[in-house]
Parts: sequence; structure tokens; C-alpha cells
Amino acid sequence: MSMLQQQLCTFLRQSLEGGPKGPFPEAGQLIWQWFADLSRSRTWHMAGPNPISHSEIEAYARLSGWVIRADHVGIIAAMDQVFLACSSSGANASARNKGMQPARSTRPMTATLFDAIFE
Repeated sequence: MSMLQQQLCTFLRQSLEGGPKGPFPEAGQLIWQWFADLSRSRTWHMAGPNPISHSEIEAYARLSGWVIRADHVGIIAAMDQVFLACSSSGANASARNKGMQPARSTRPMTATLFDAIFE
């Protein structure tokens, strides 16, 4: 893990957890912007965010005109793992703090309902 990757991941984790943040690594400003752009367009599923795929990074690079090298992709992927971990732990912590169980439907599962959900 590069120093820049470590600094960006730490800053992202601190930002997502809402605690005090250390200094922003200025050398990572462009990678931070790429990650923010990609993260804004990410897809979501019922349990939370999907990871940013390599094809999305490639399409972003092609459309924006940026040359995103393999080491940049590695940093973006590491930042995405931090984002996913914080999203997952945040949702689980909220439910635990409220003493809640995950929402469960009272309707019985039928073939039509299954098709409506998963098609």
C-alpha cells in the first residue's frame, strides 16, 4: 500500500465516520475527485452500495479524458473498500443501536412476488 493510498483511505474513513479529520493529502486531490465522481454514479442494491467496477473506471476515464493508471485504479479500489466497509458497518450499527431487526415483510412469498423482486 502506497503512502498516498494509506492517507486517502484514512481521510475517507475519518470523513465517513464523522470524527475529527487529519490533514487532506493534497497530492491525492485528483484521485479524490475521480473517486467522488465514480461514487456518485455507483449503483445500489437492497442491502447497500455496489462496488465500483473496473469497467466503470475505464468508461469514466474514456469519457472524461483523464489517463487513469493502474496504480490510480488500485487507490480508487482501496478507497471503495473503505467506503463499502463504512456503509456496511454504519447500517448494522444503526440497527443495533435502535434494537431493531431487519425489516421483514408480512406478505407470503409467491412466484409473482419473487419475479417482481428479482427480474
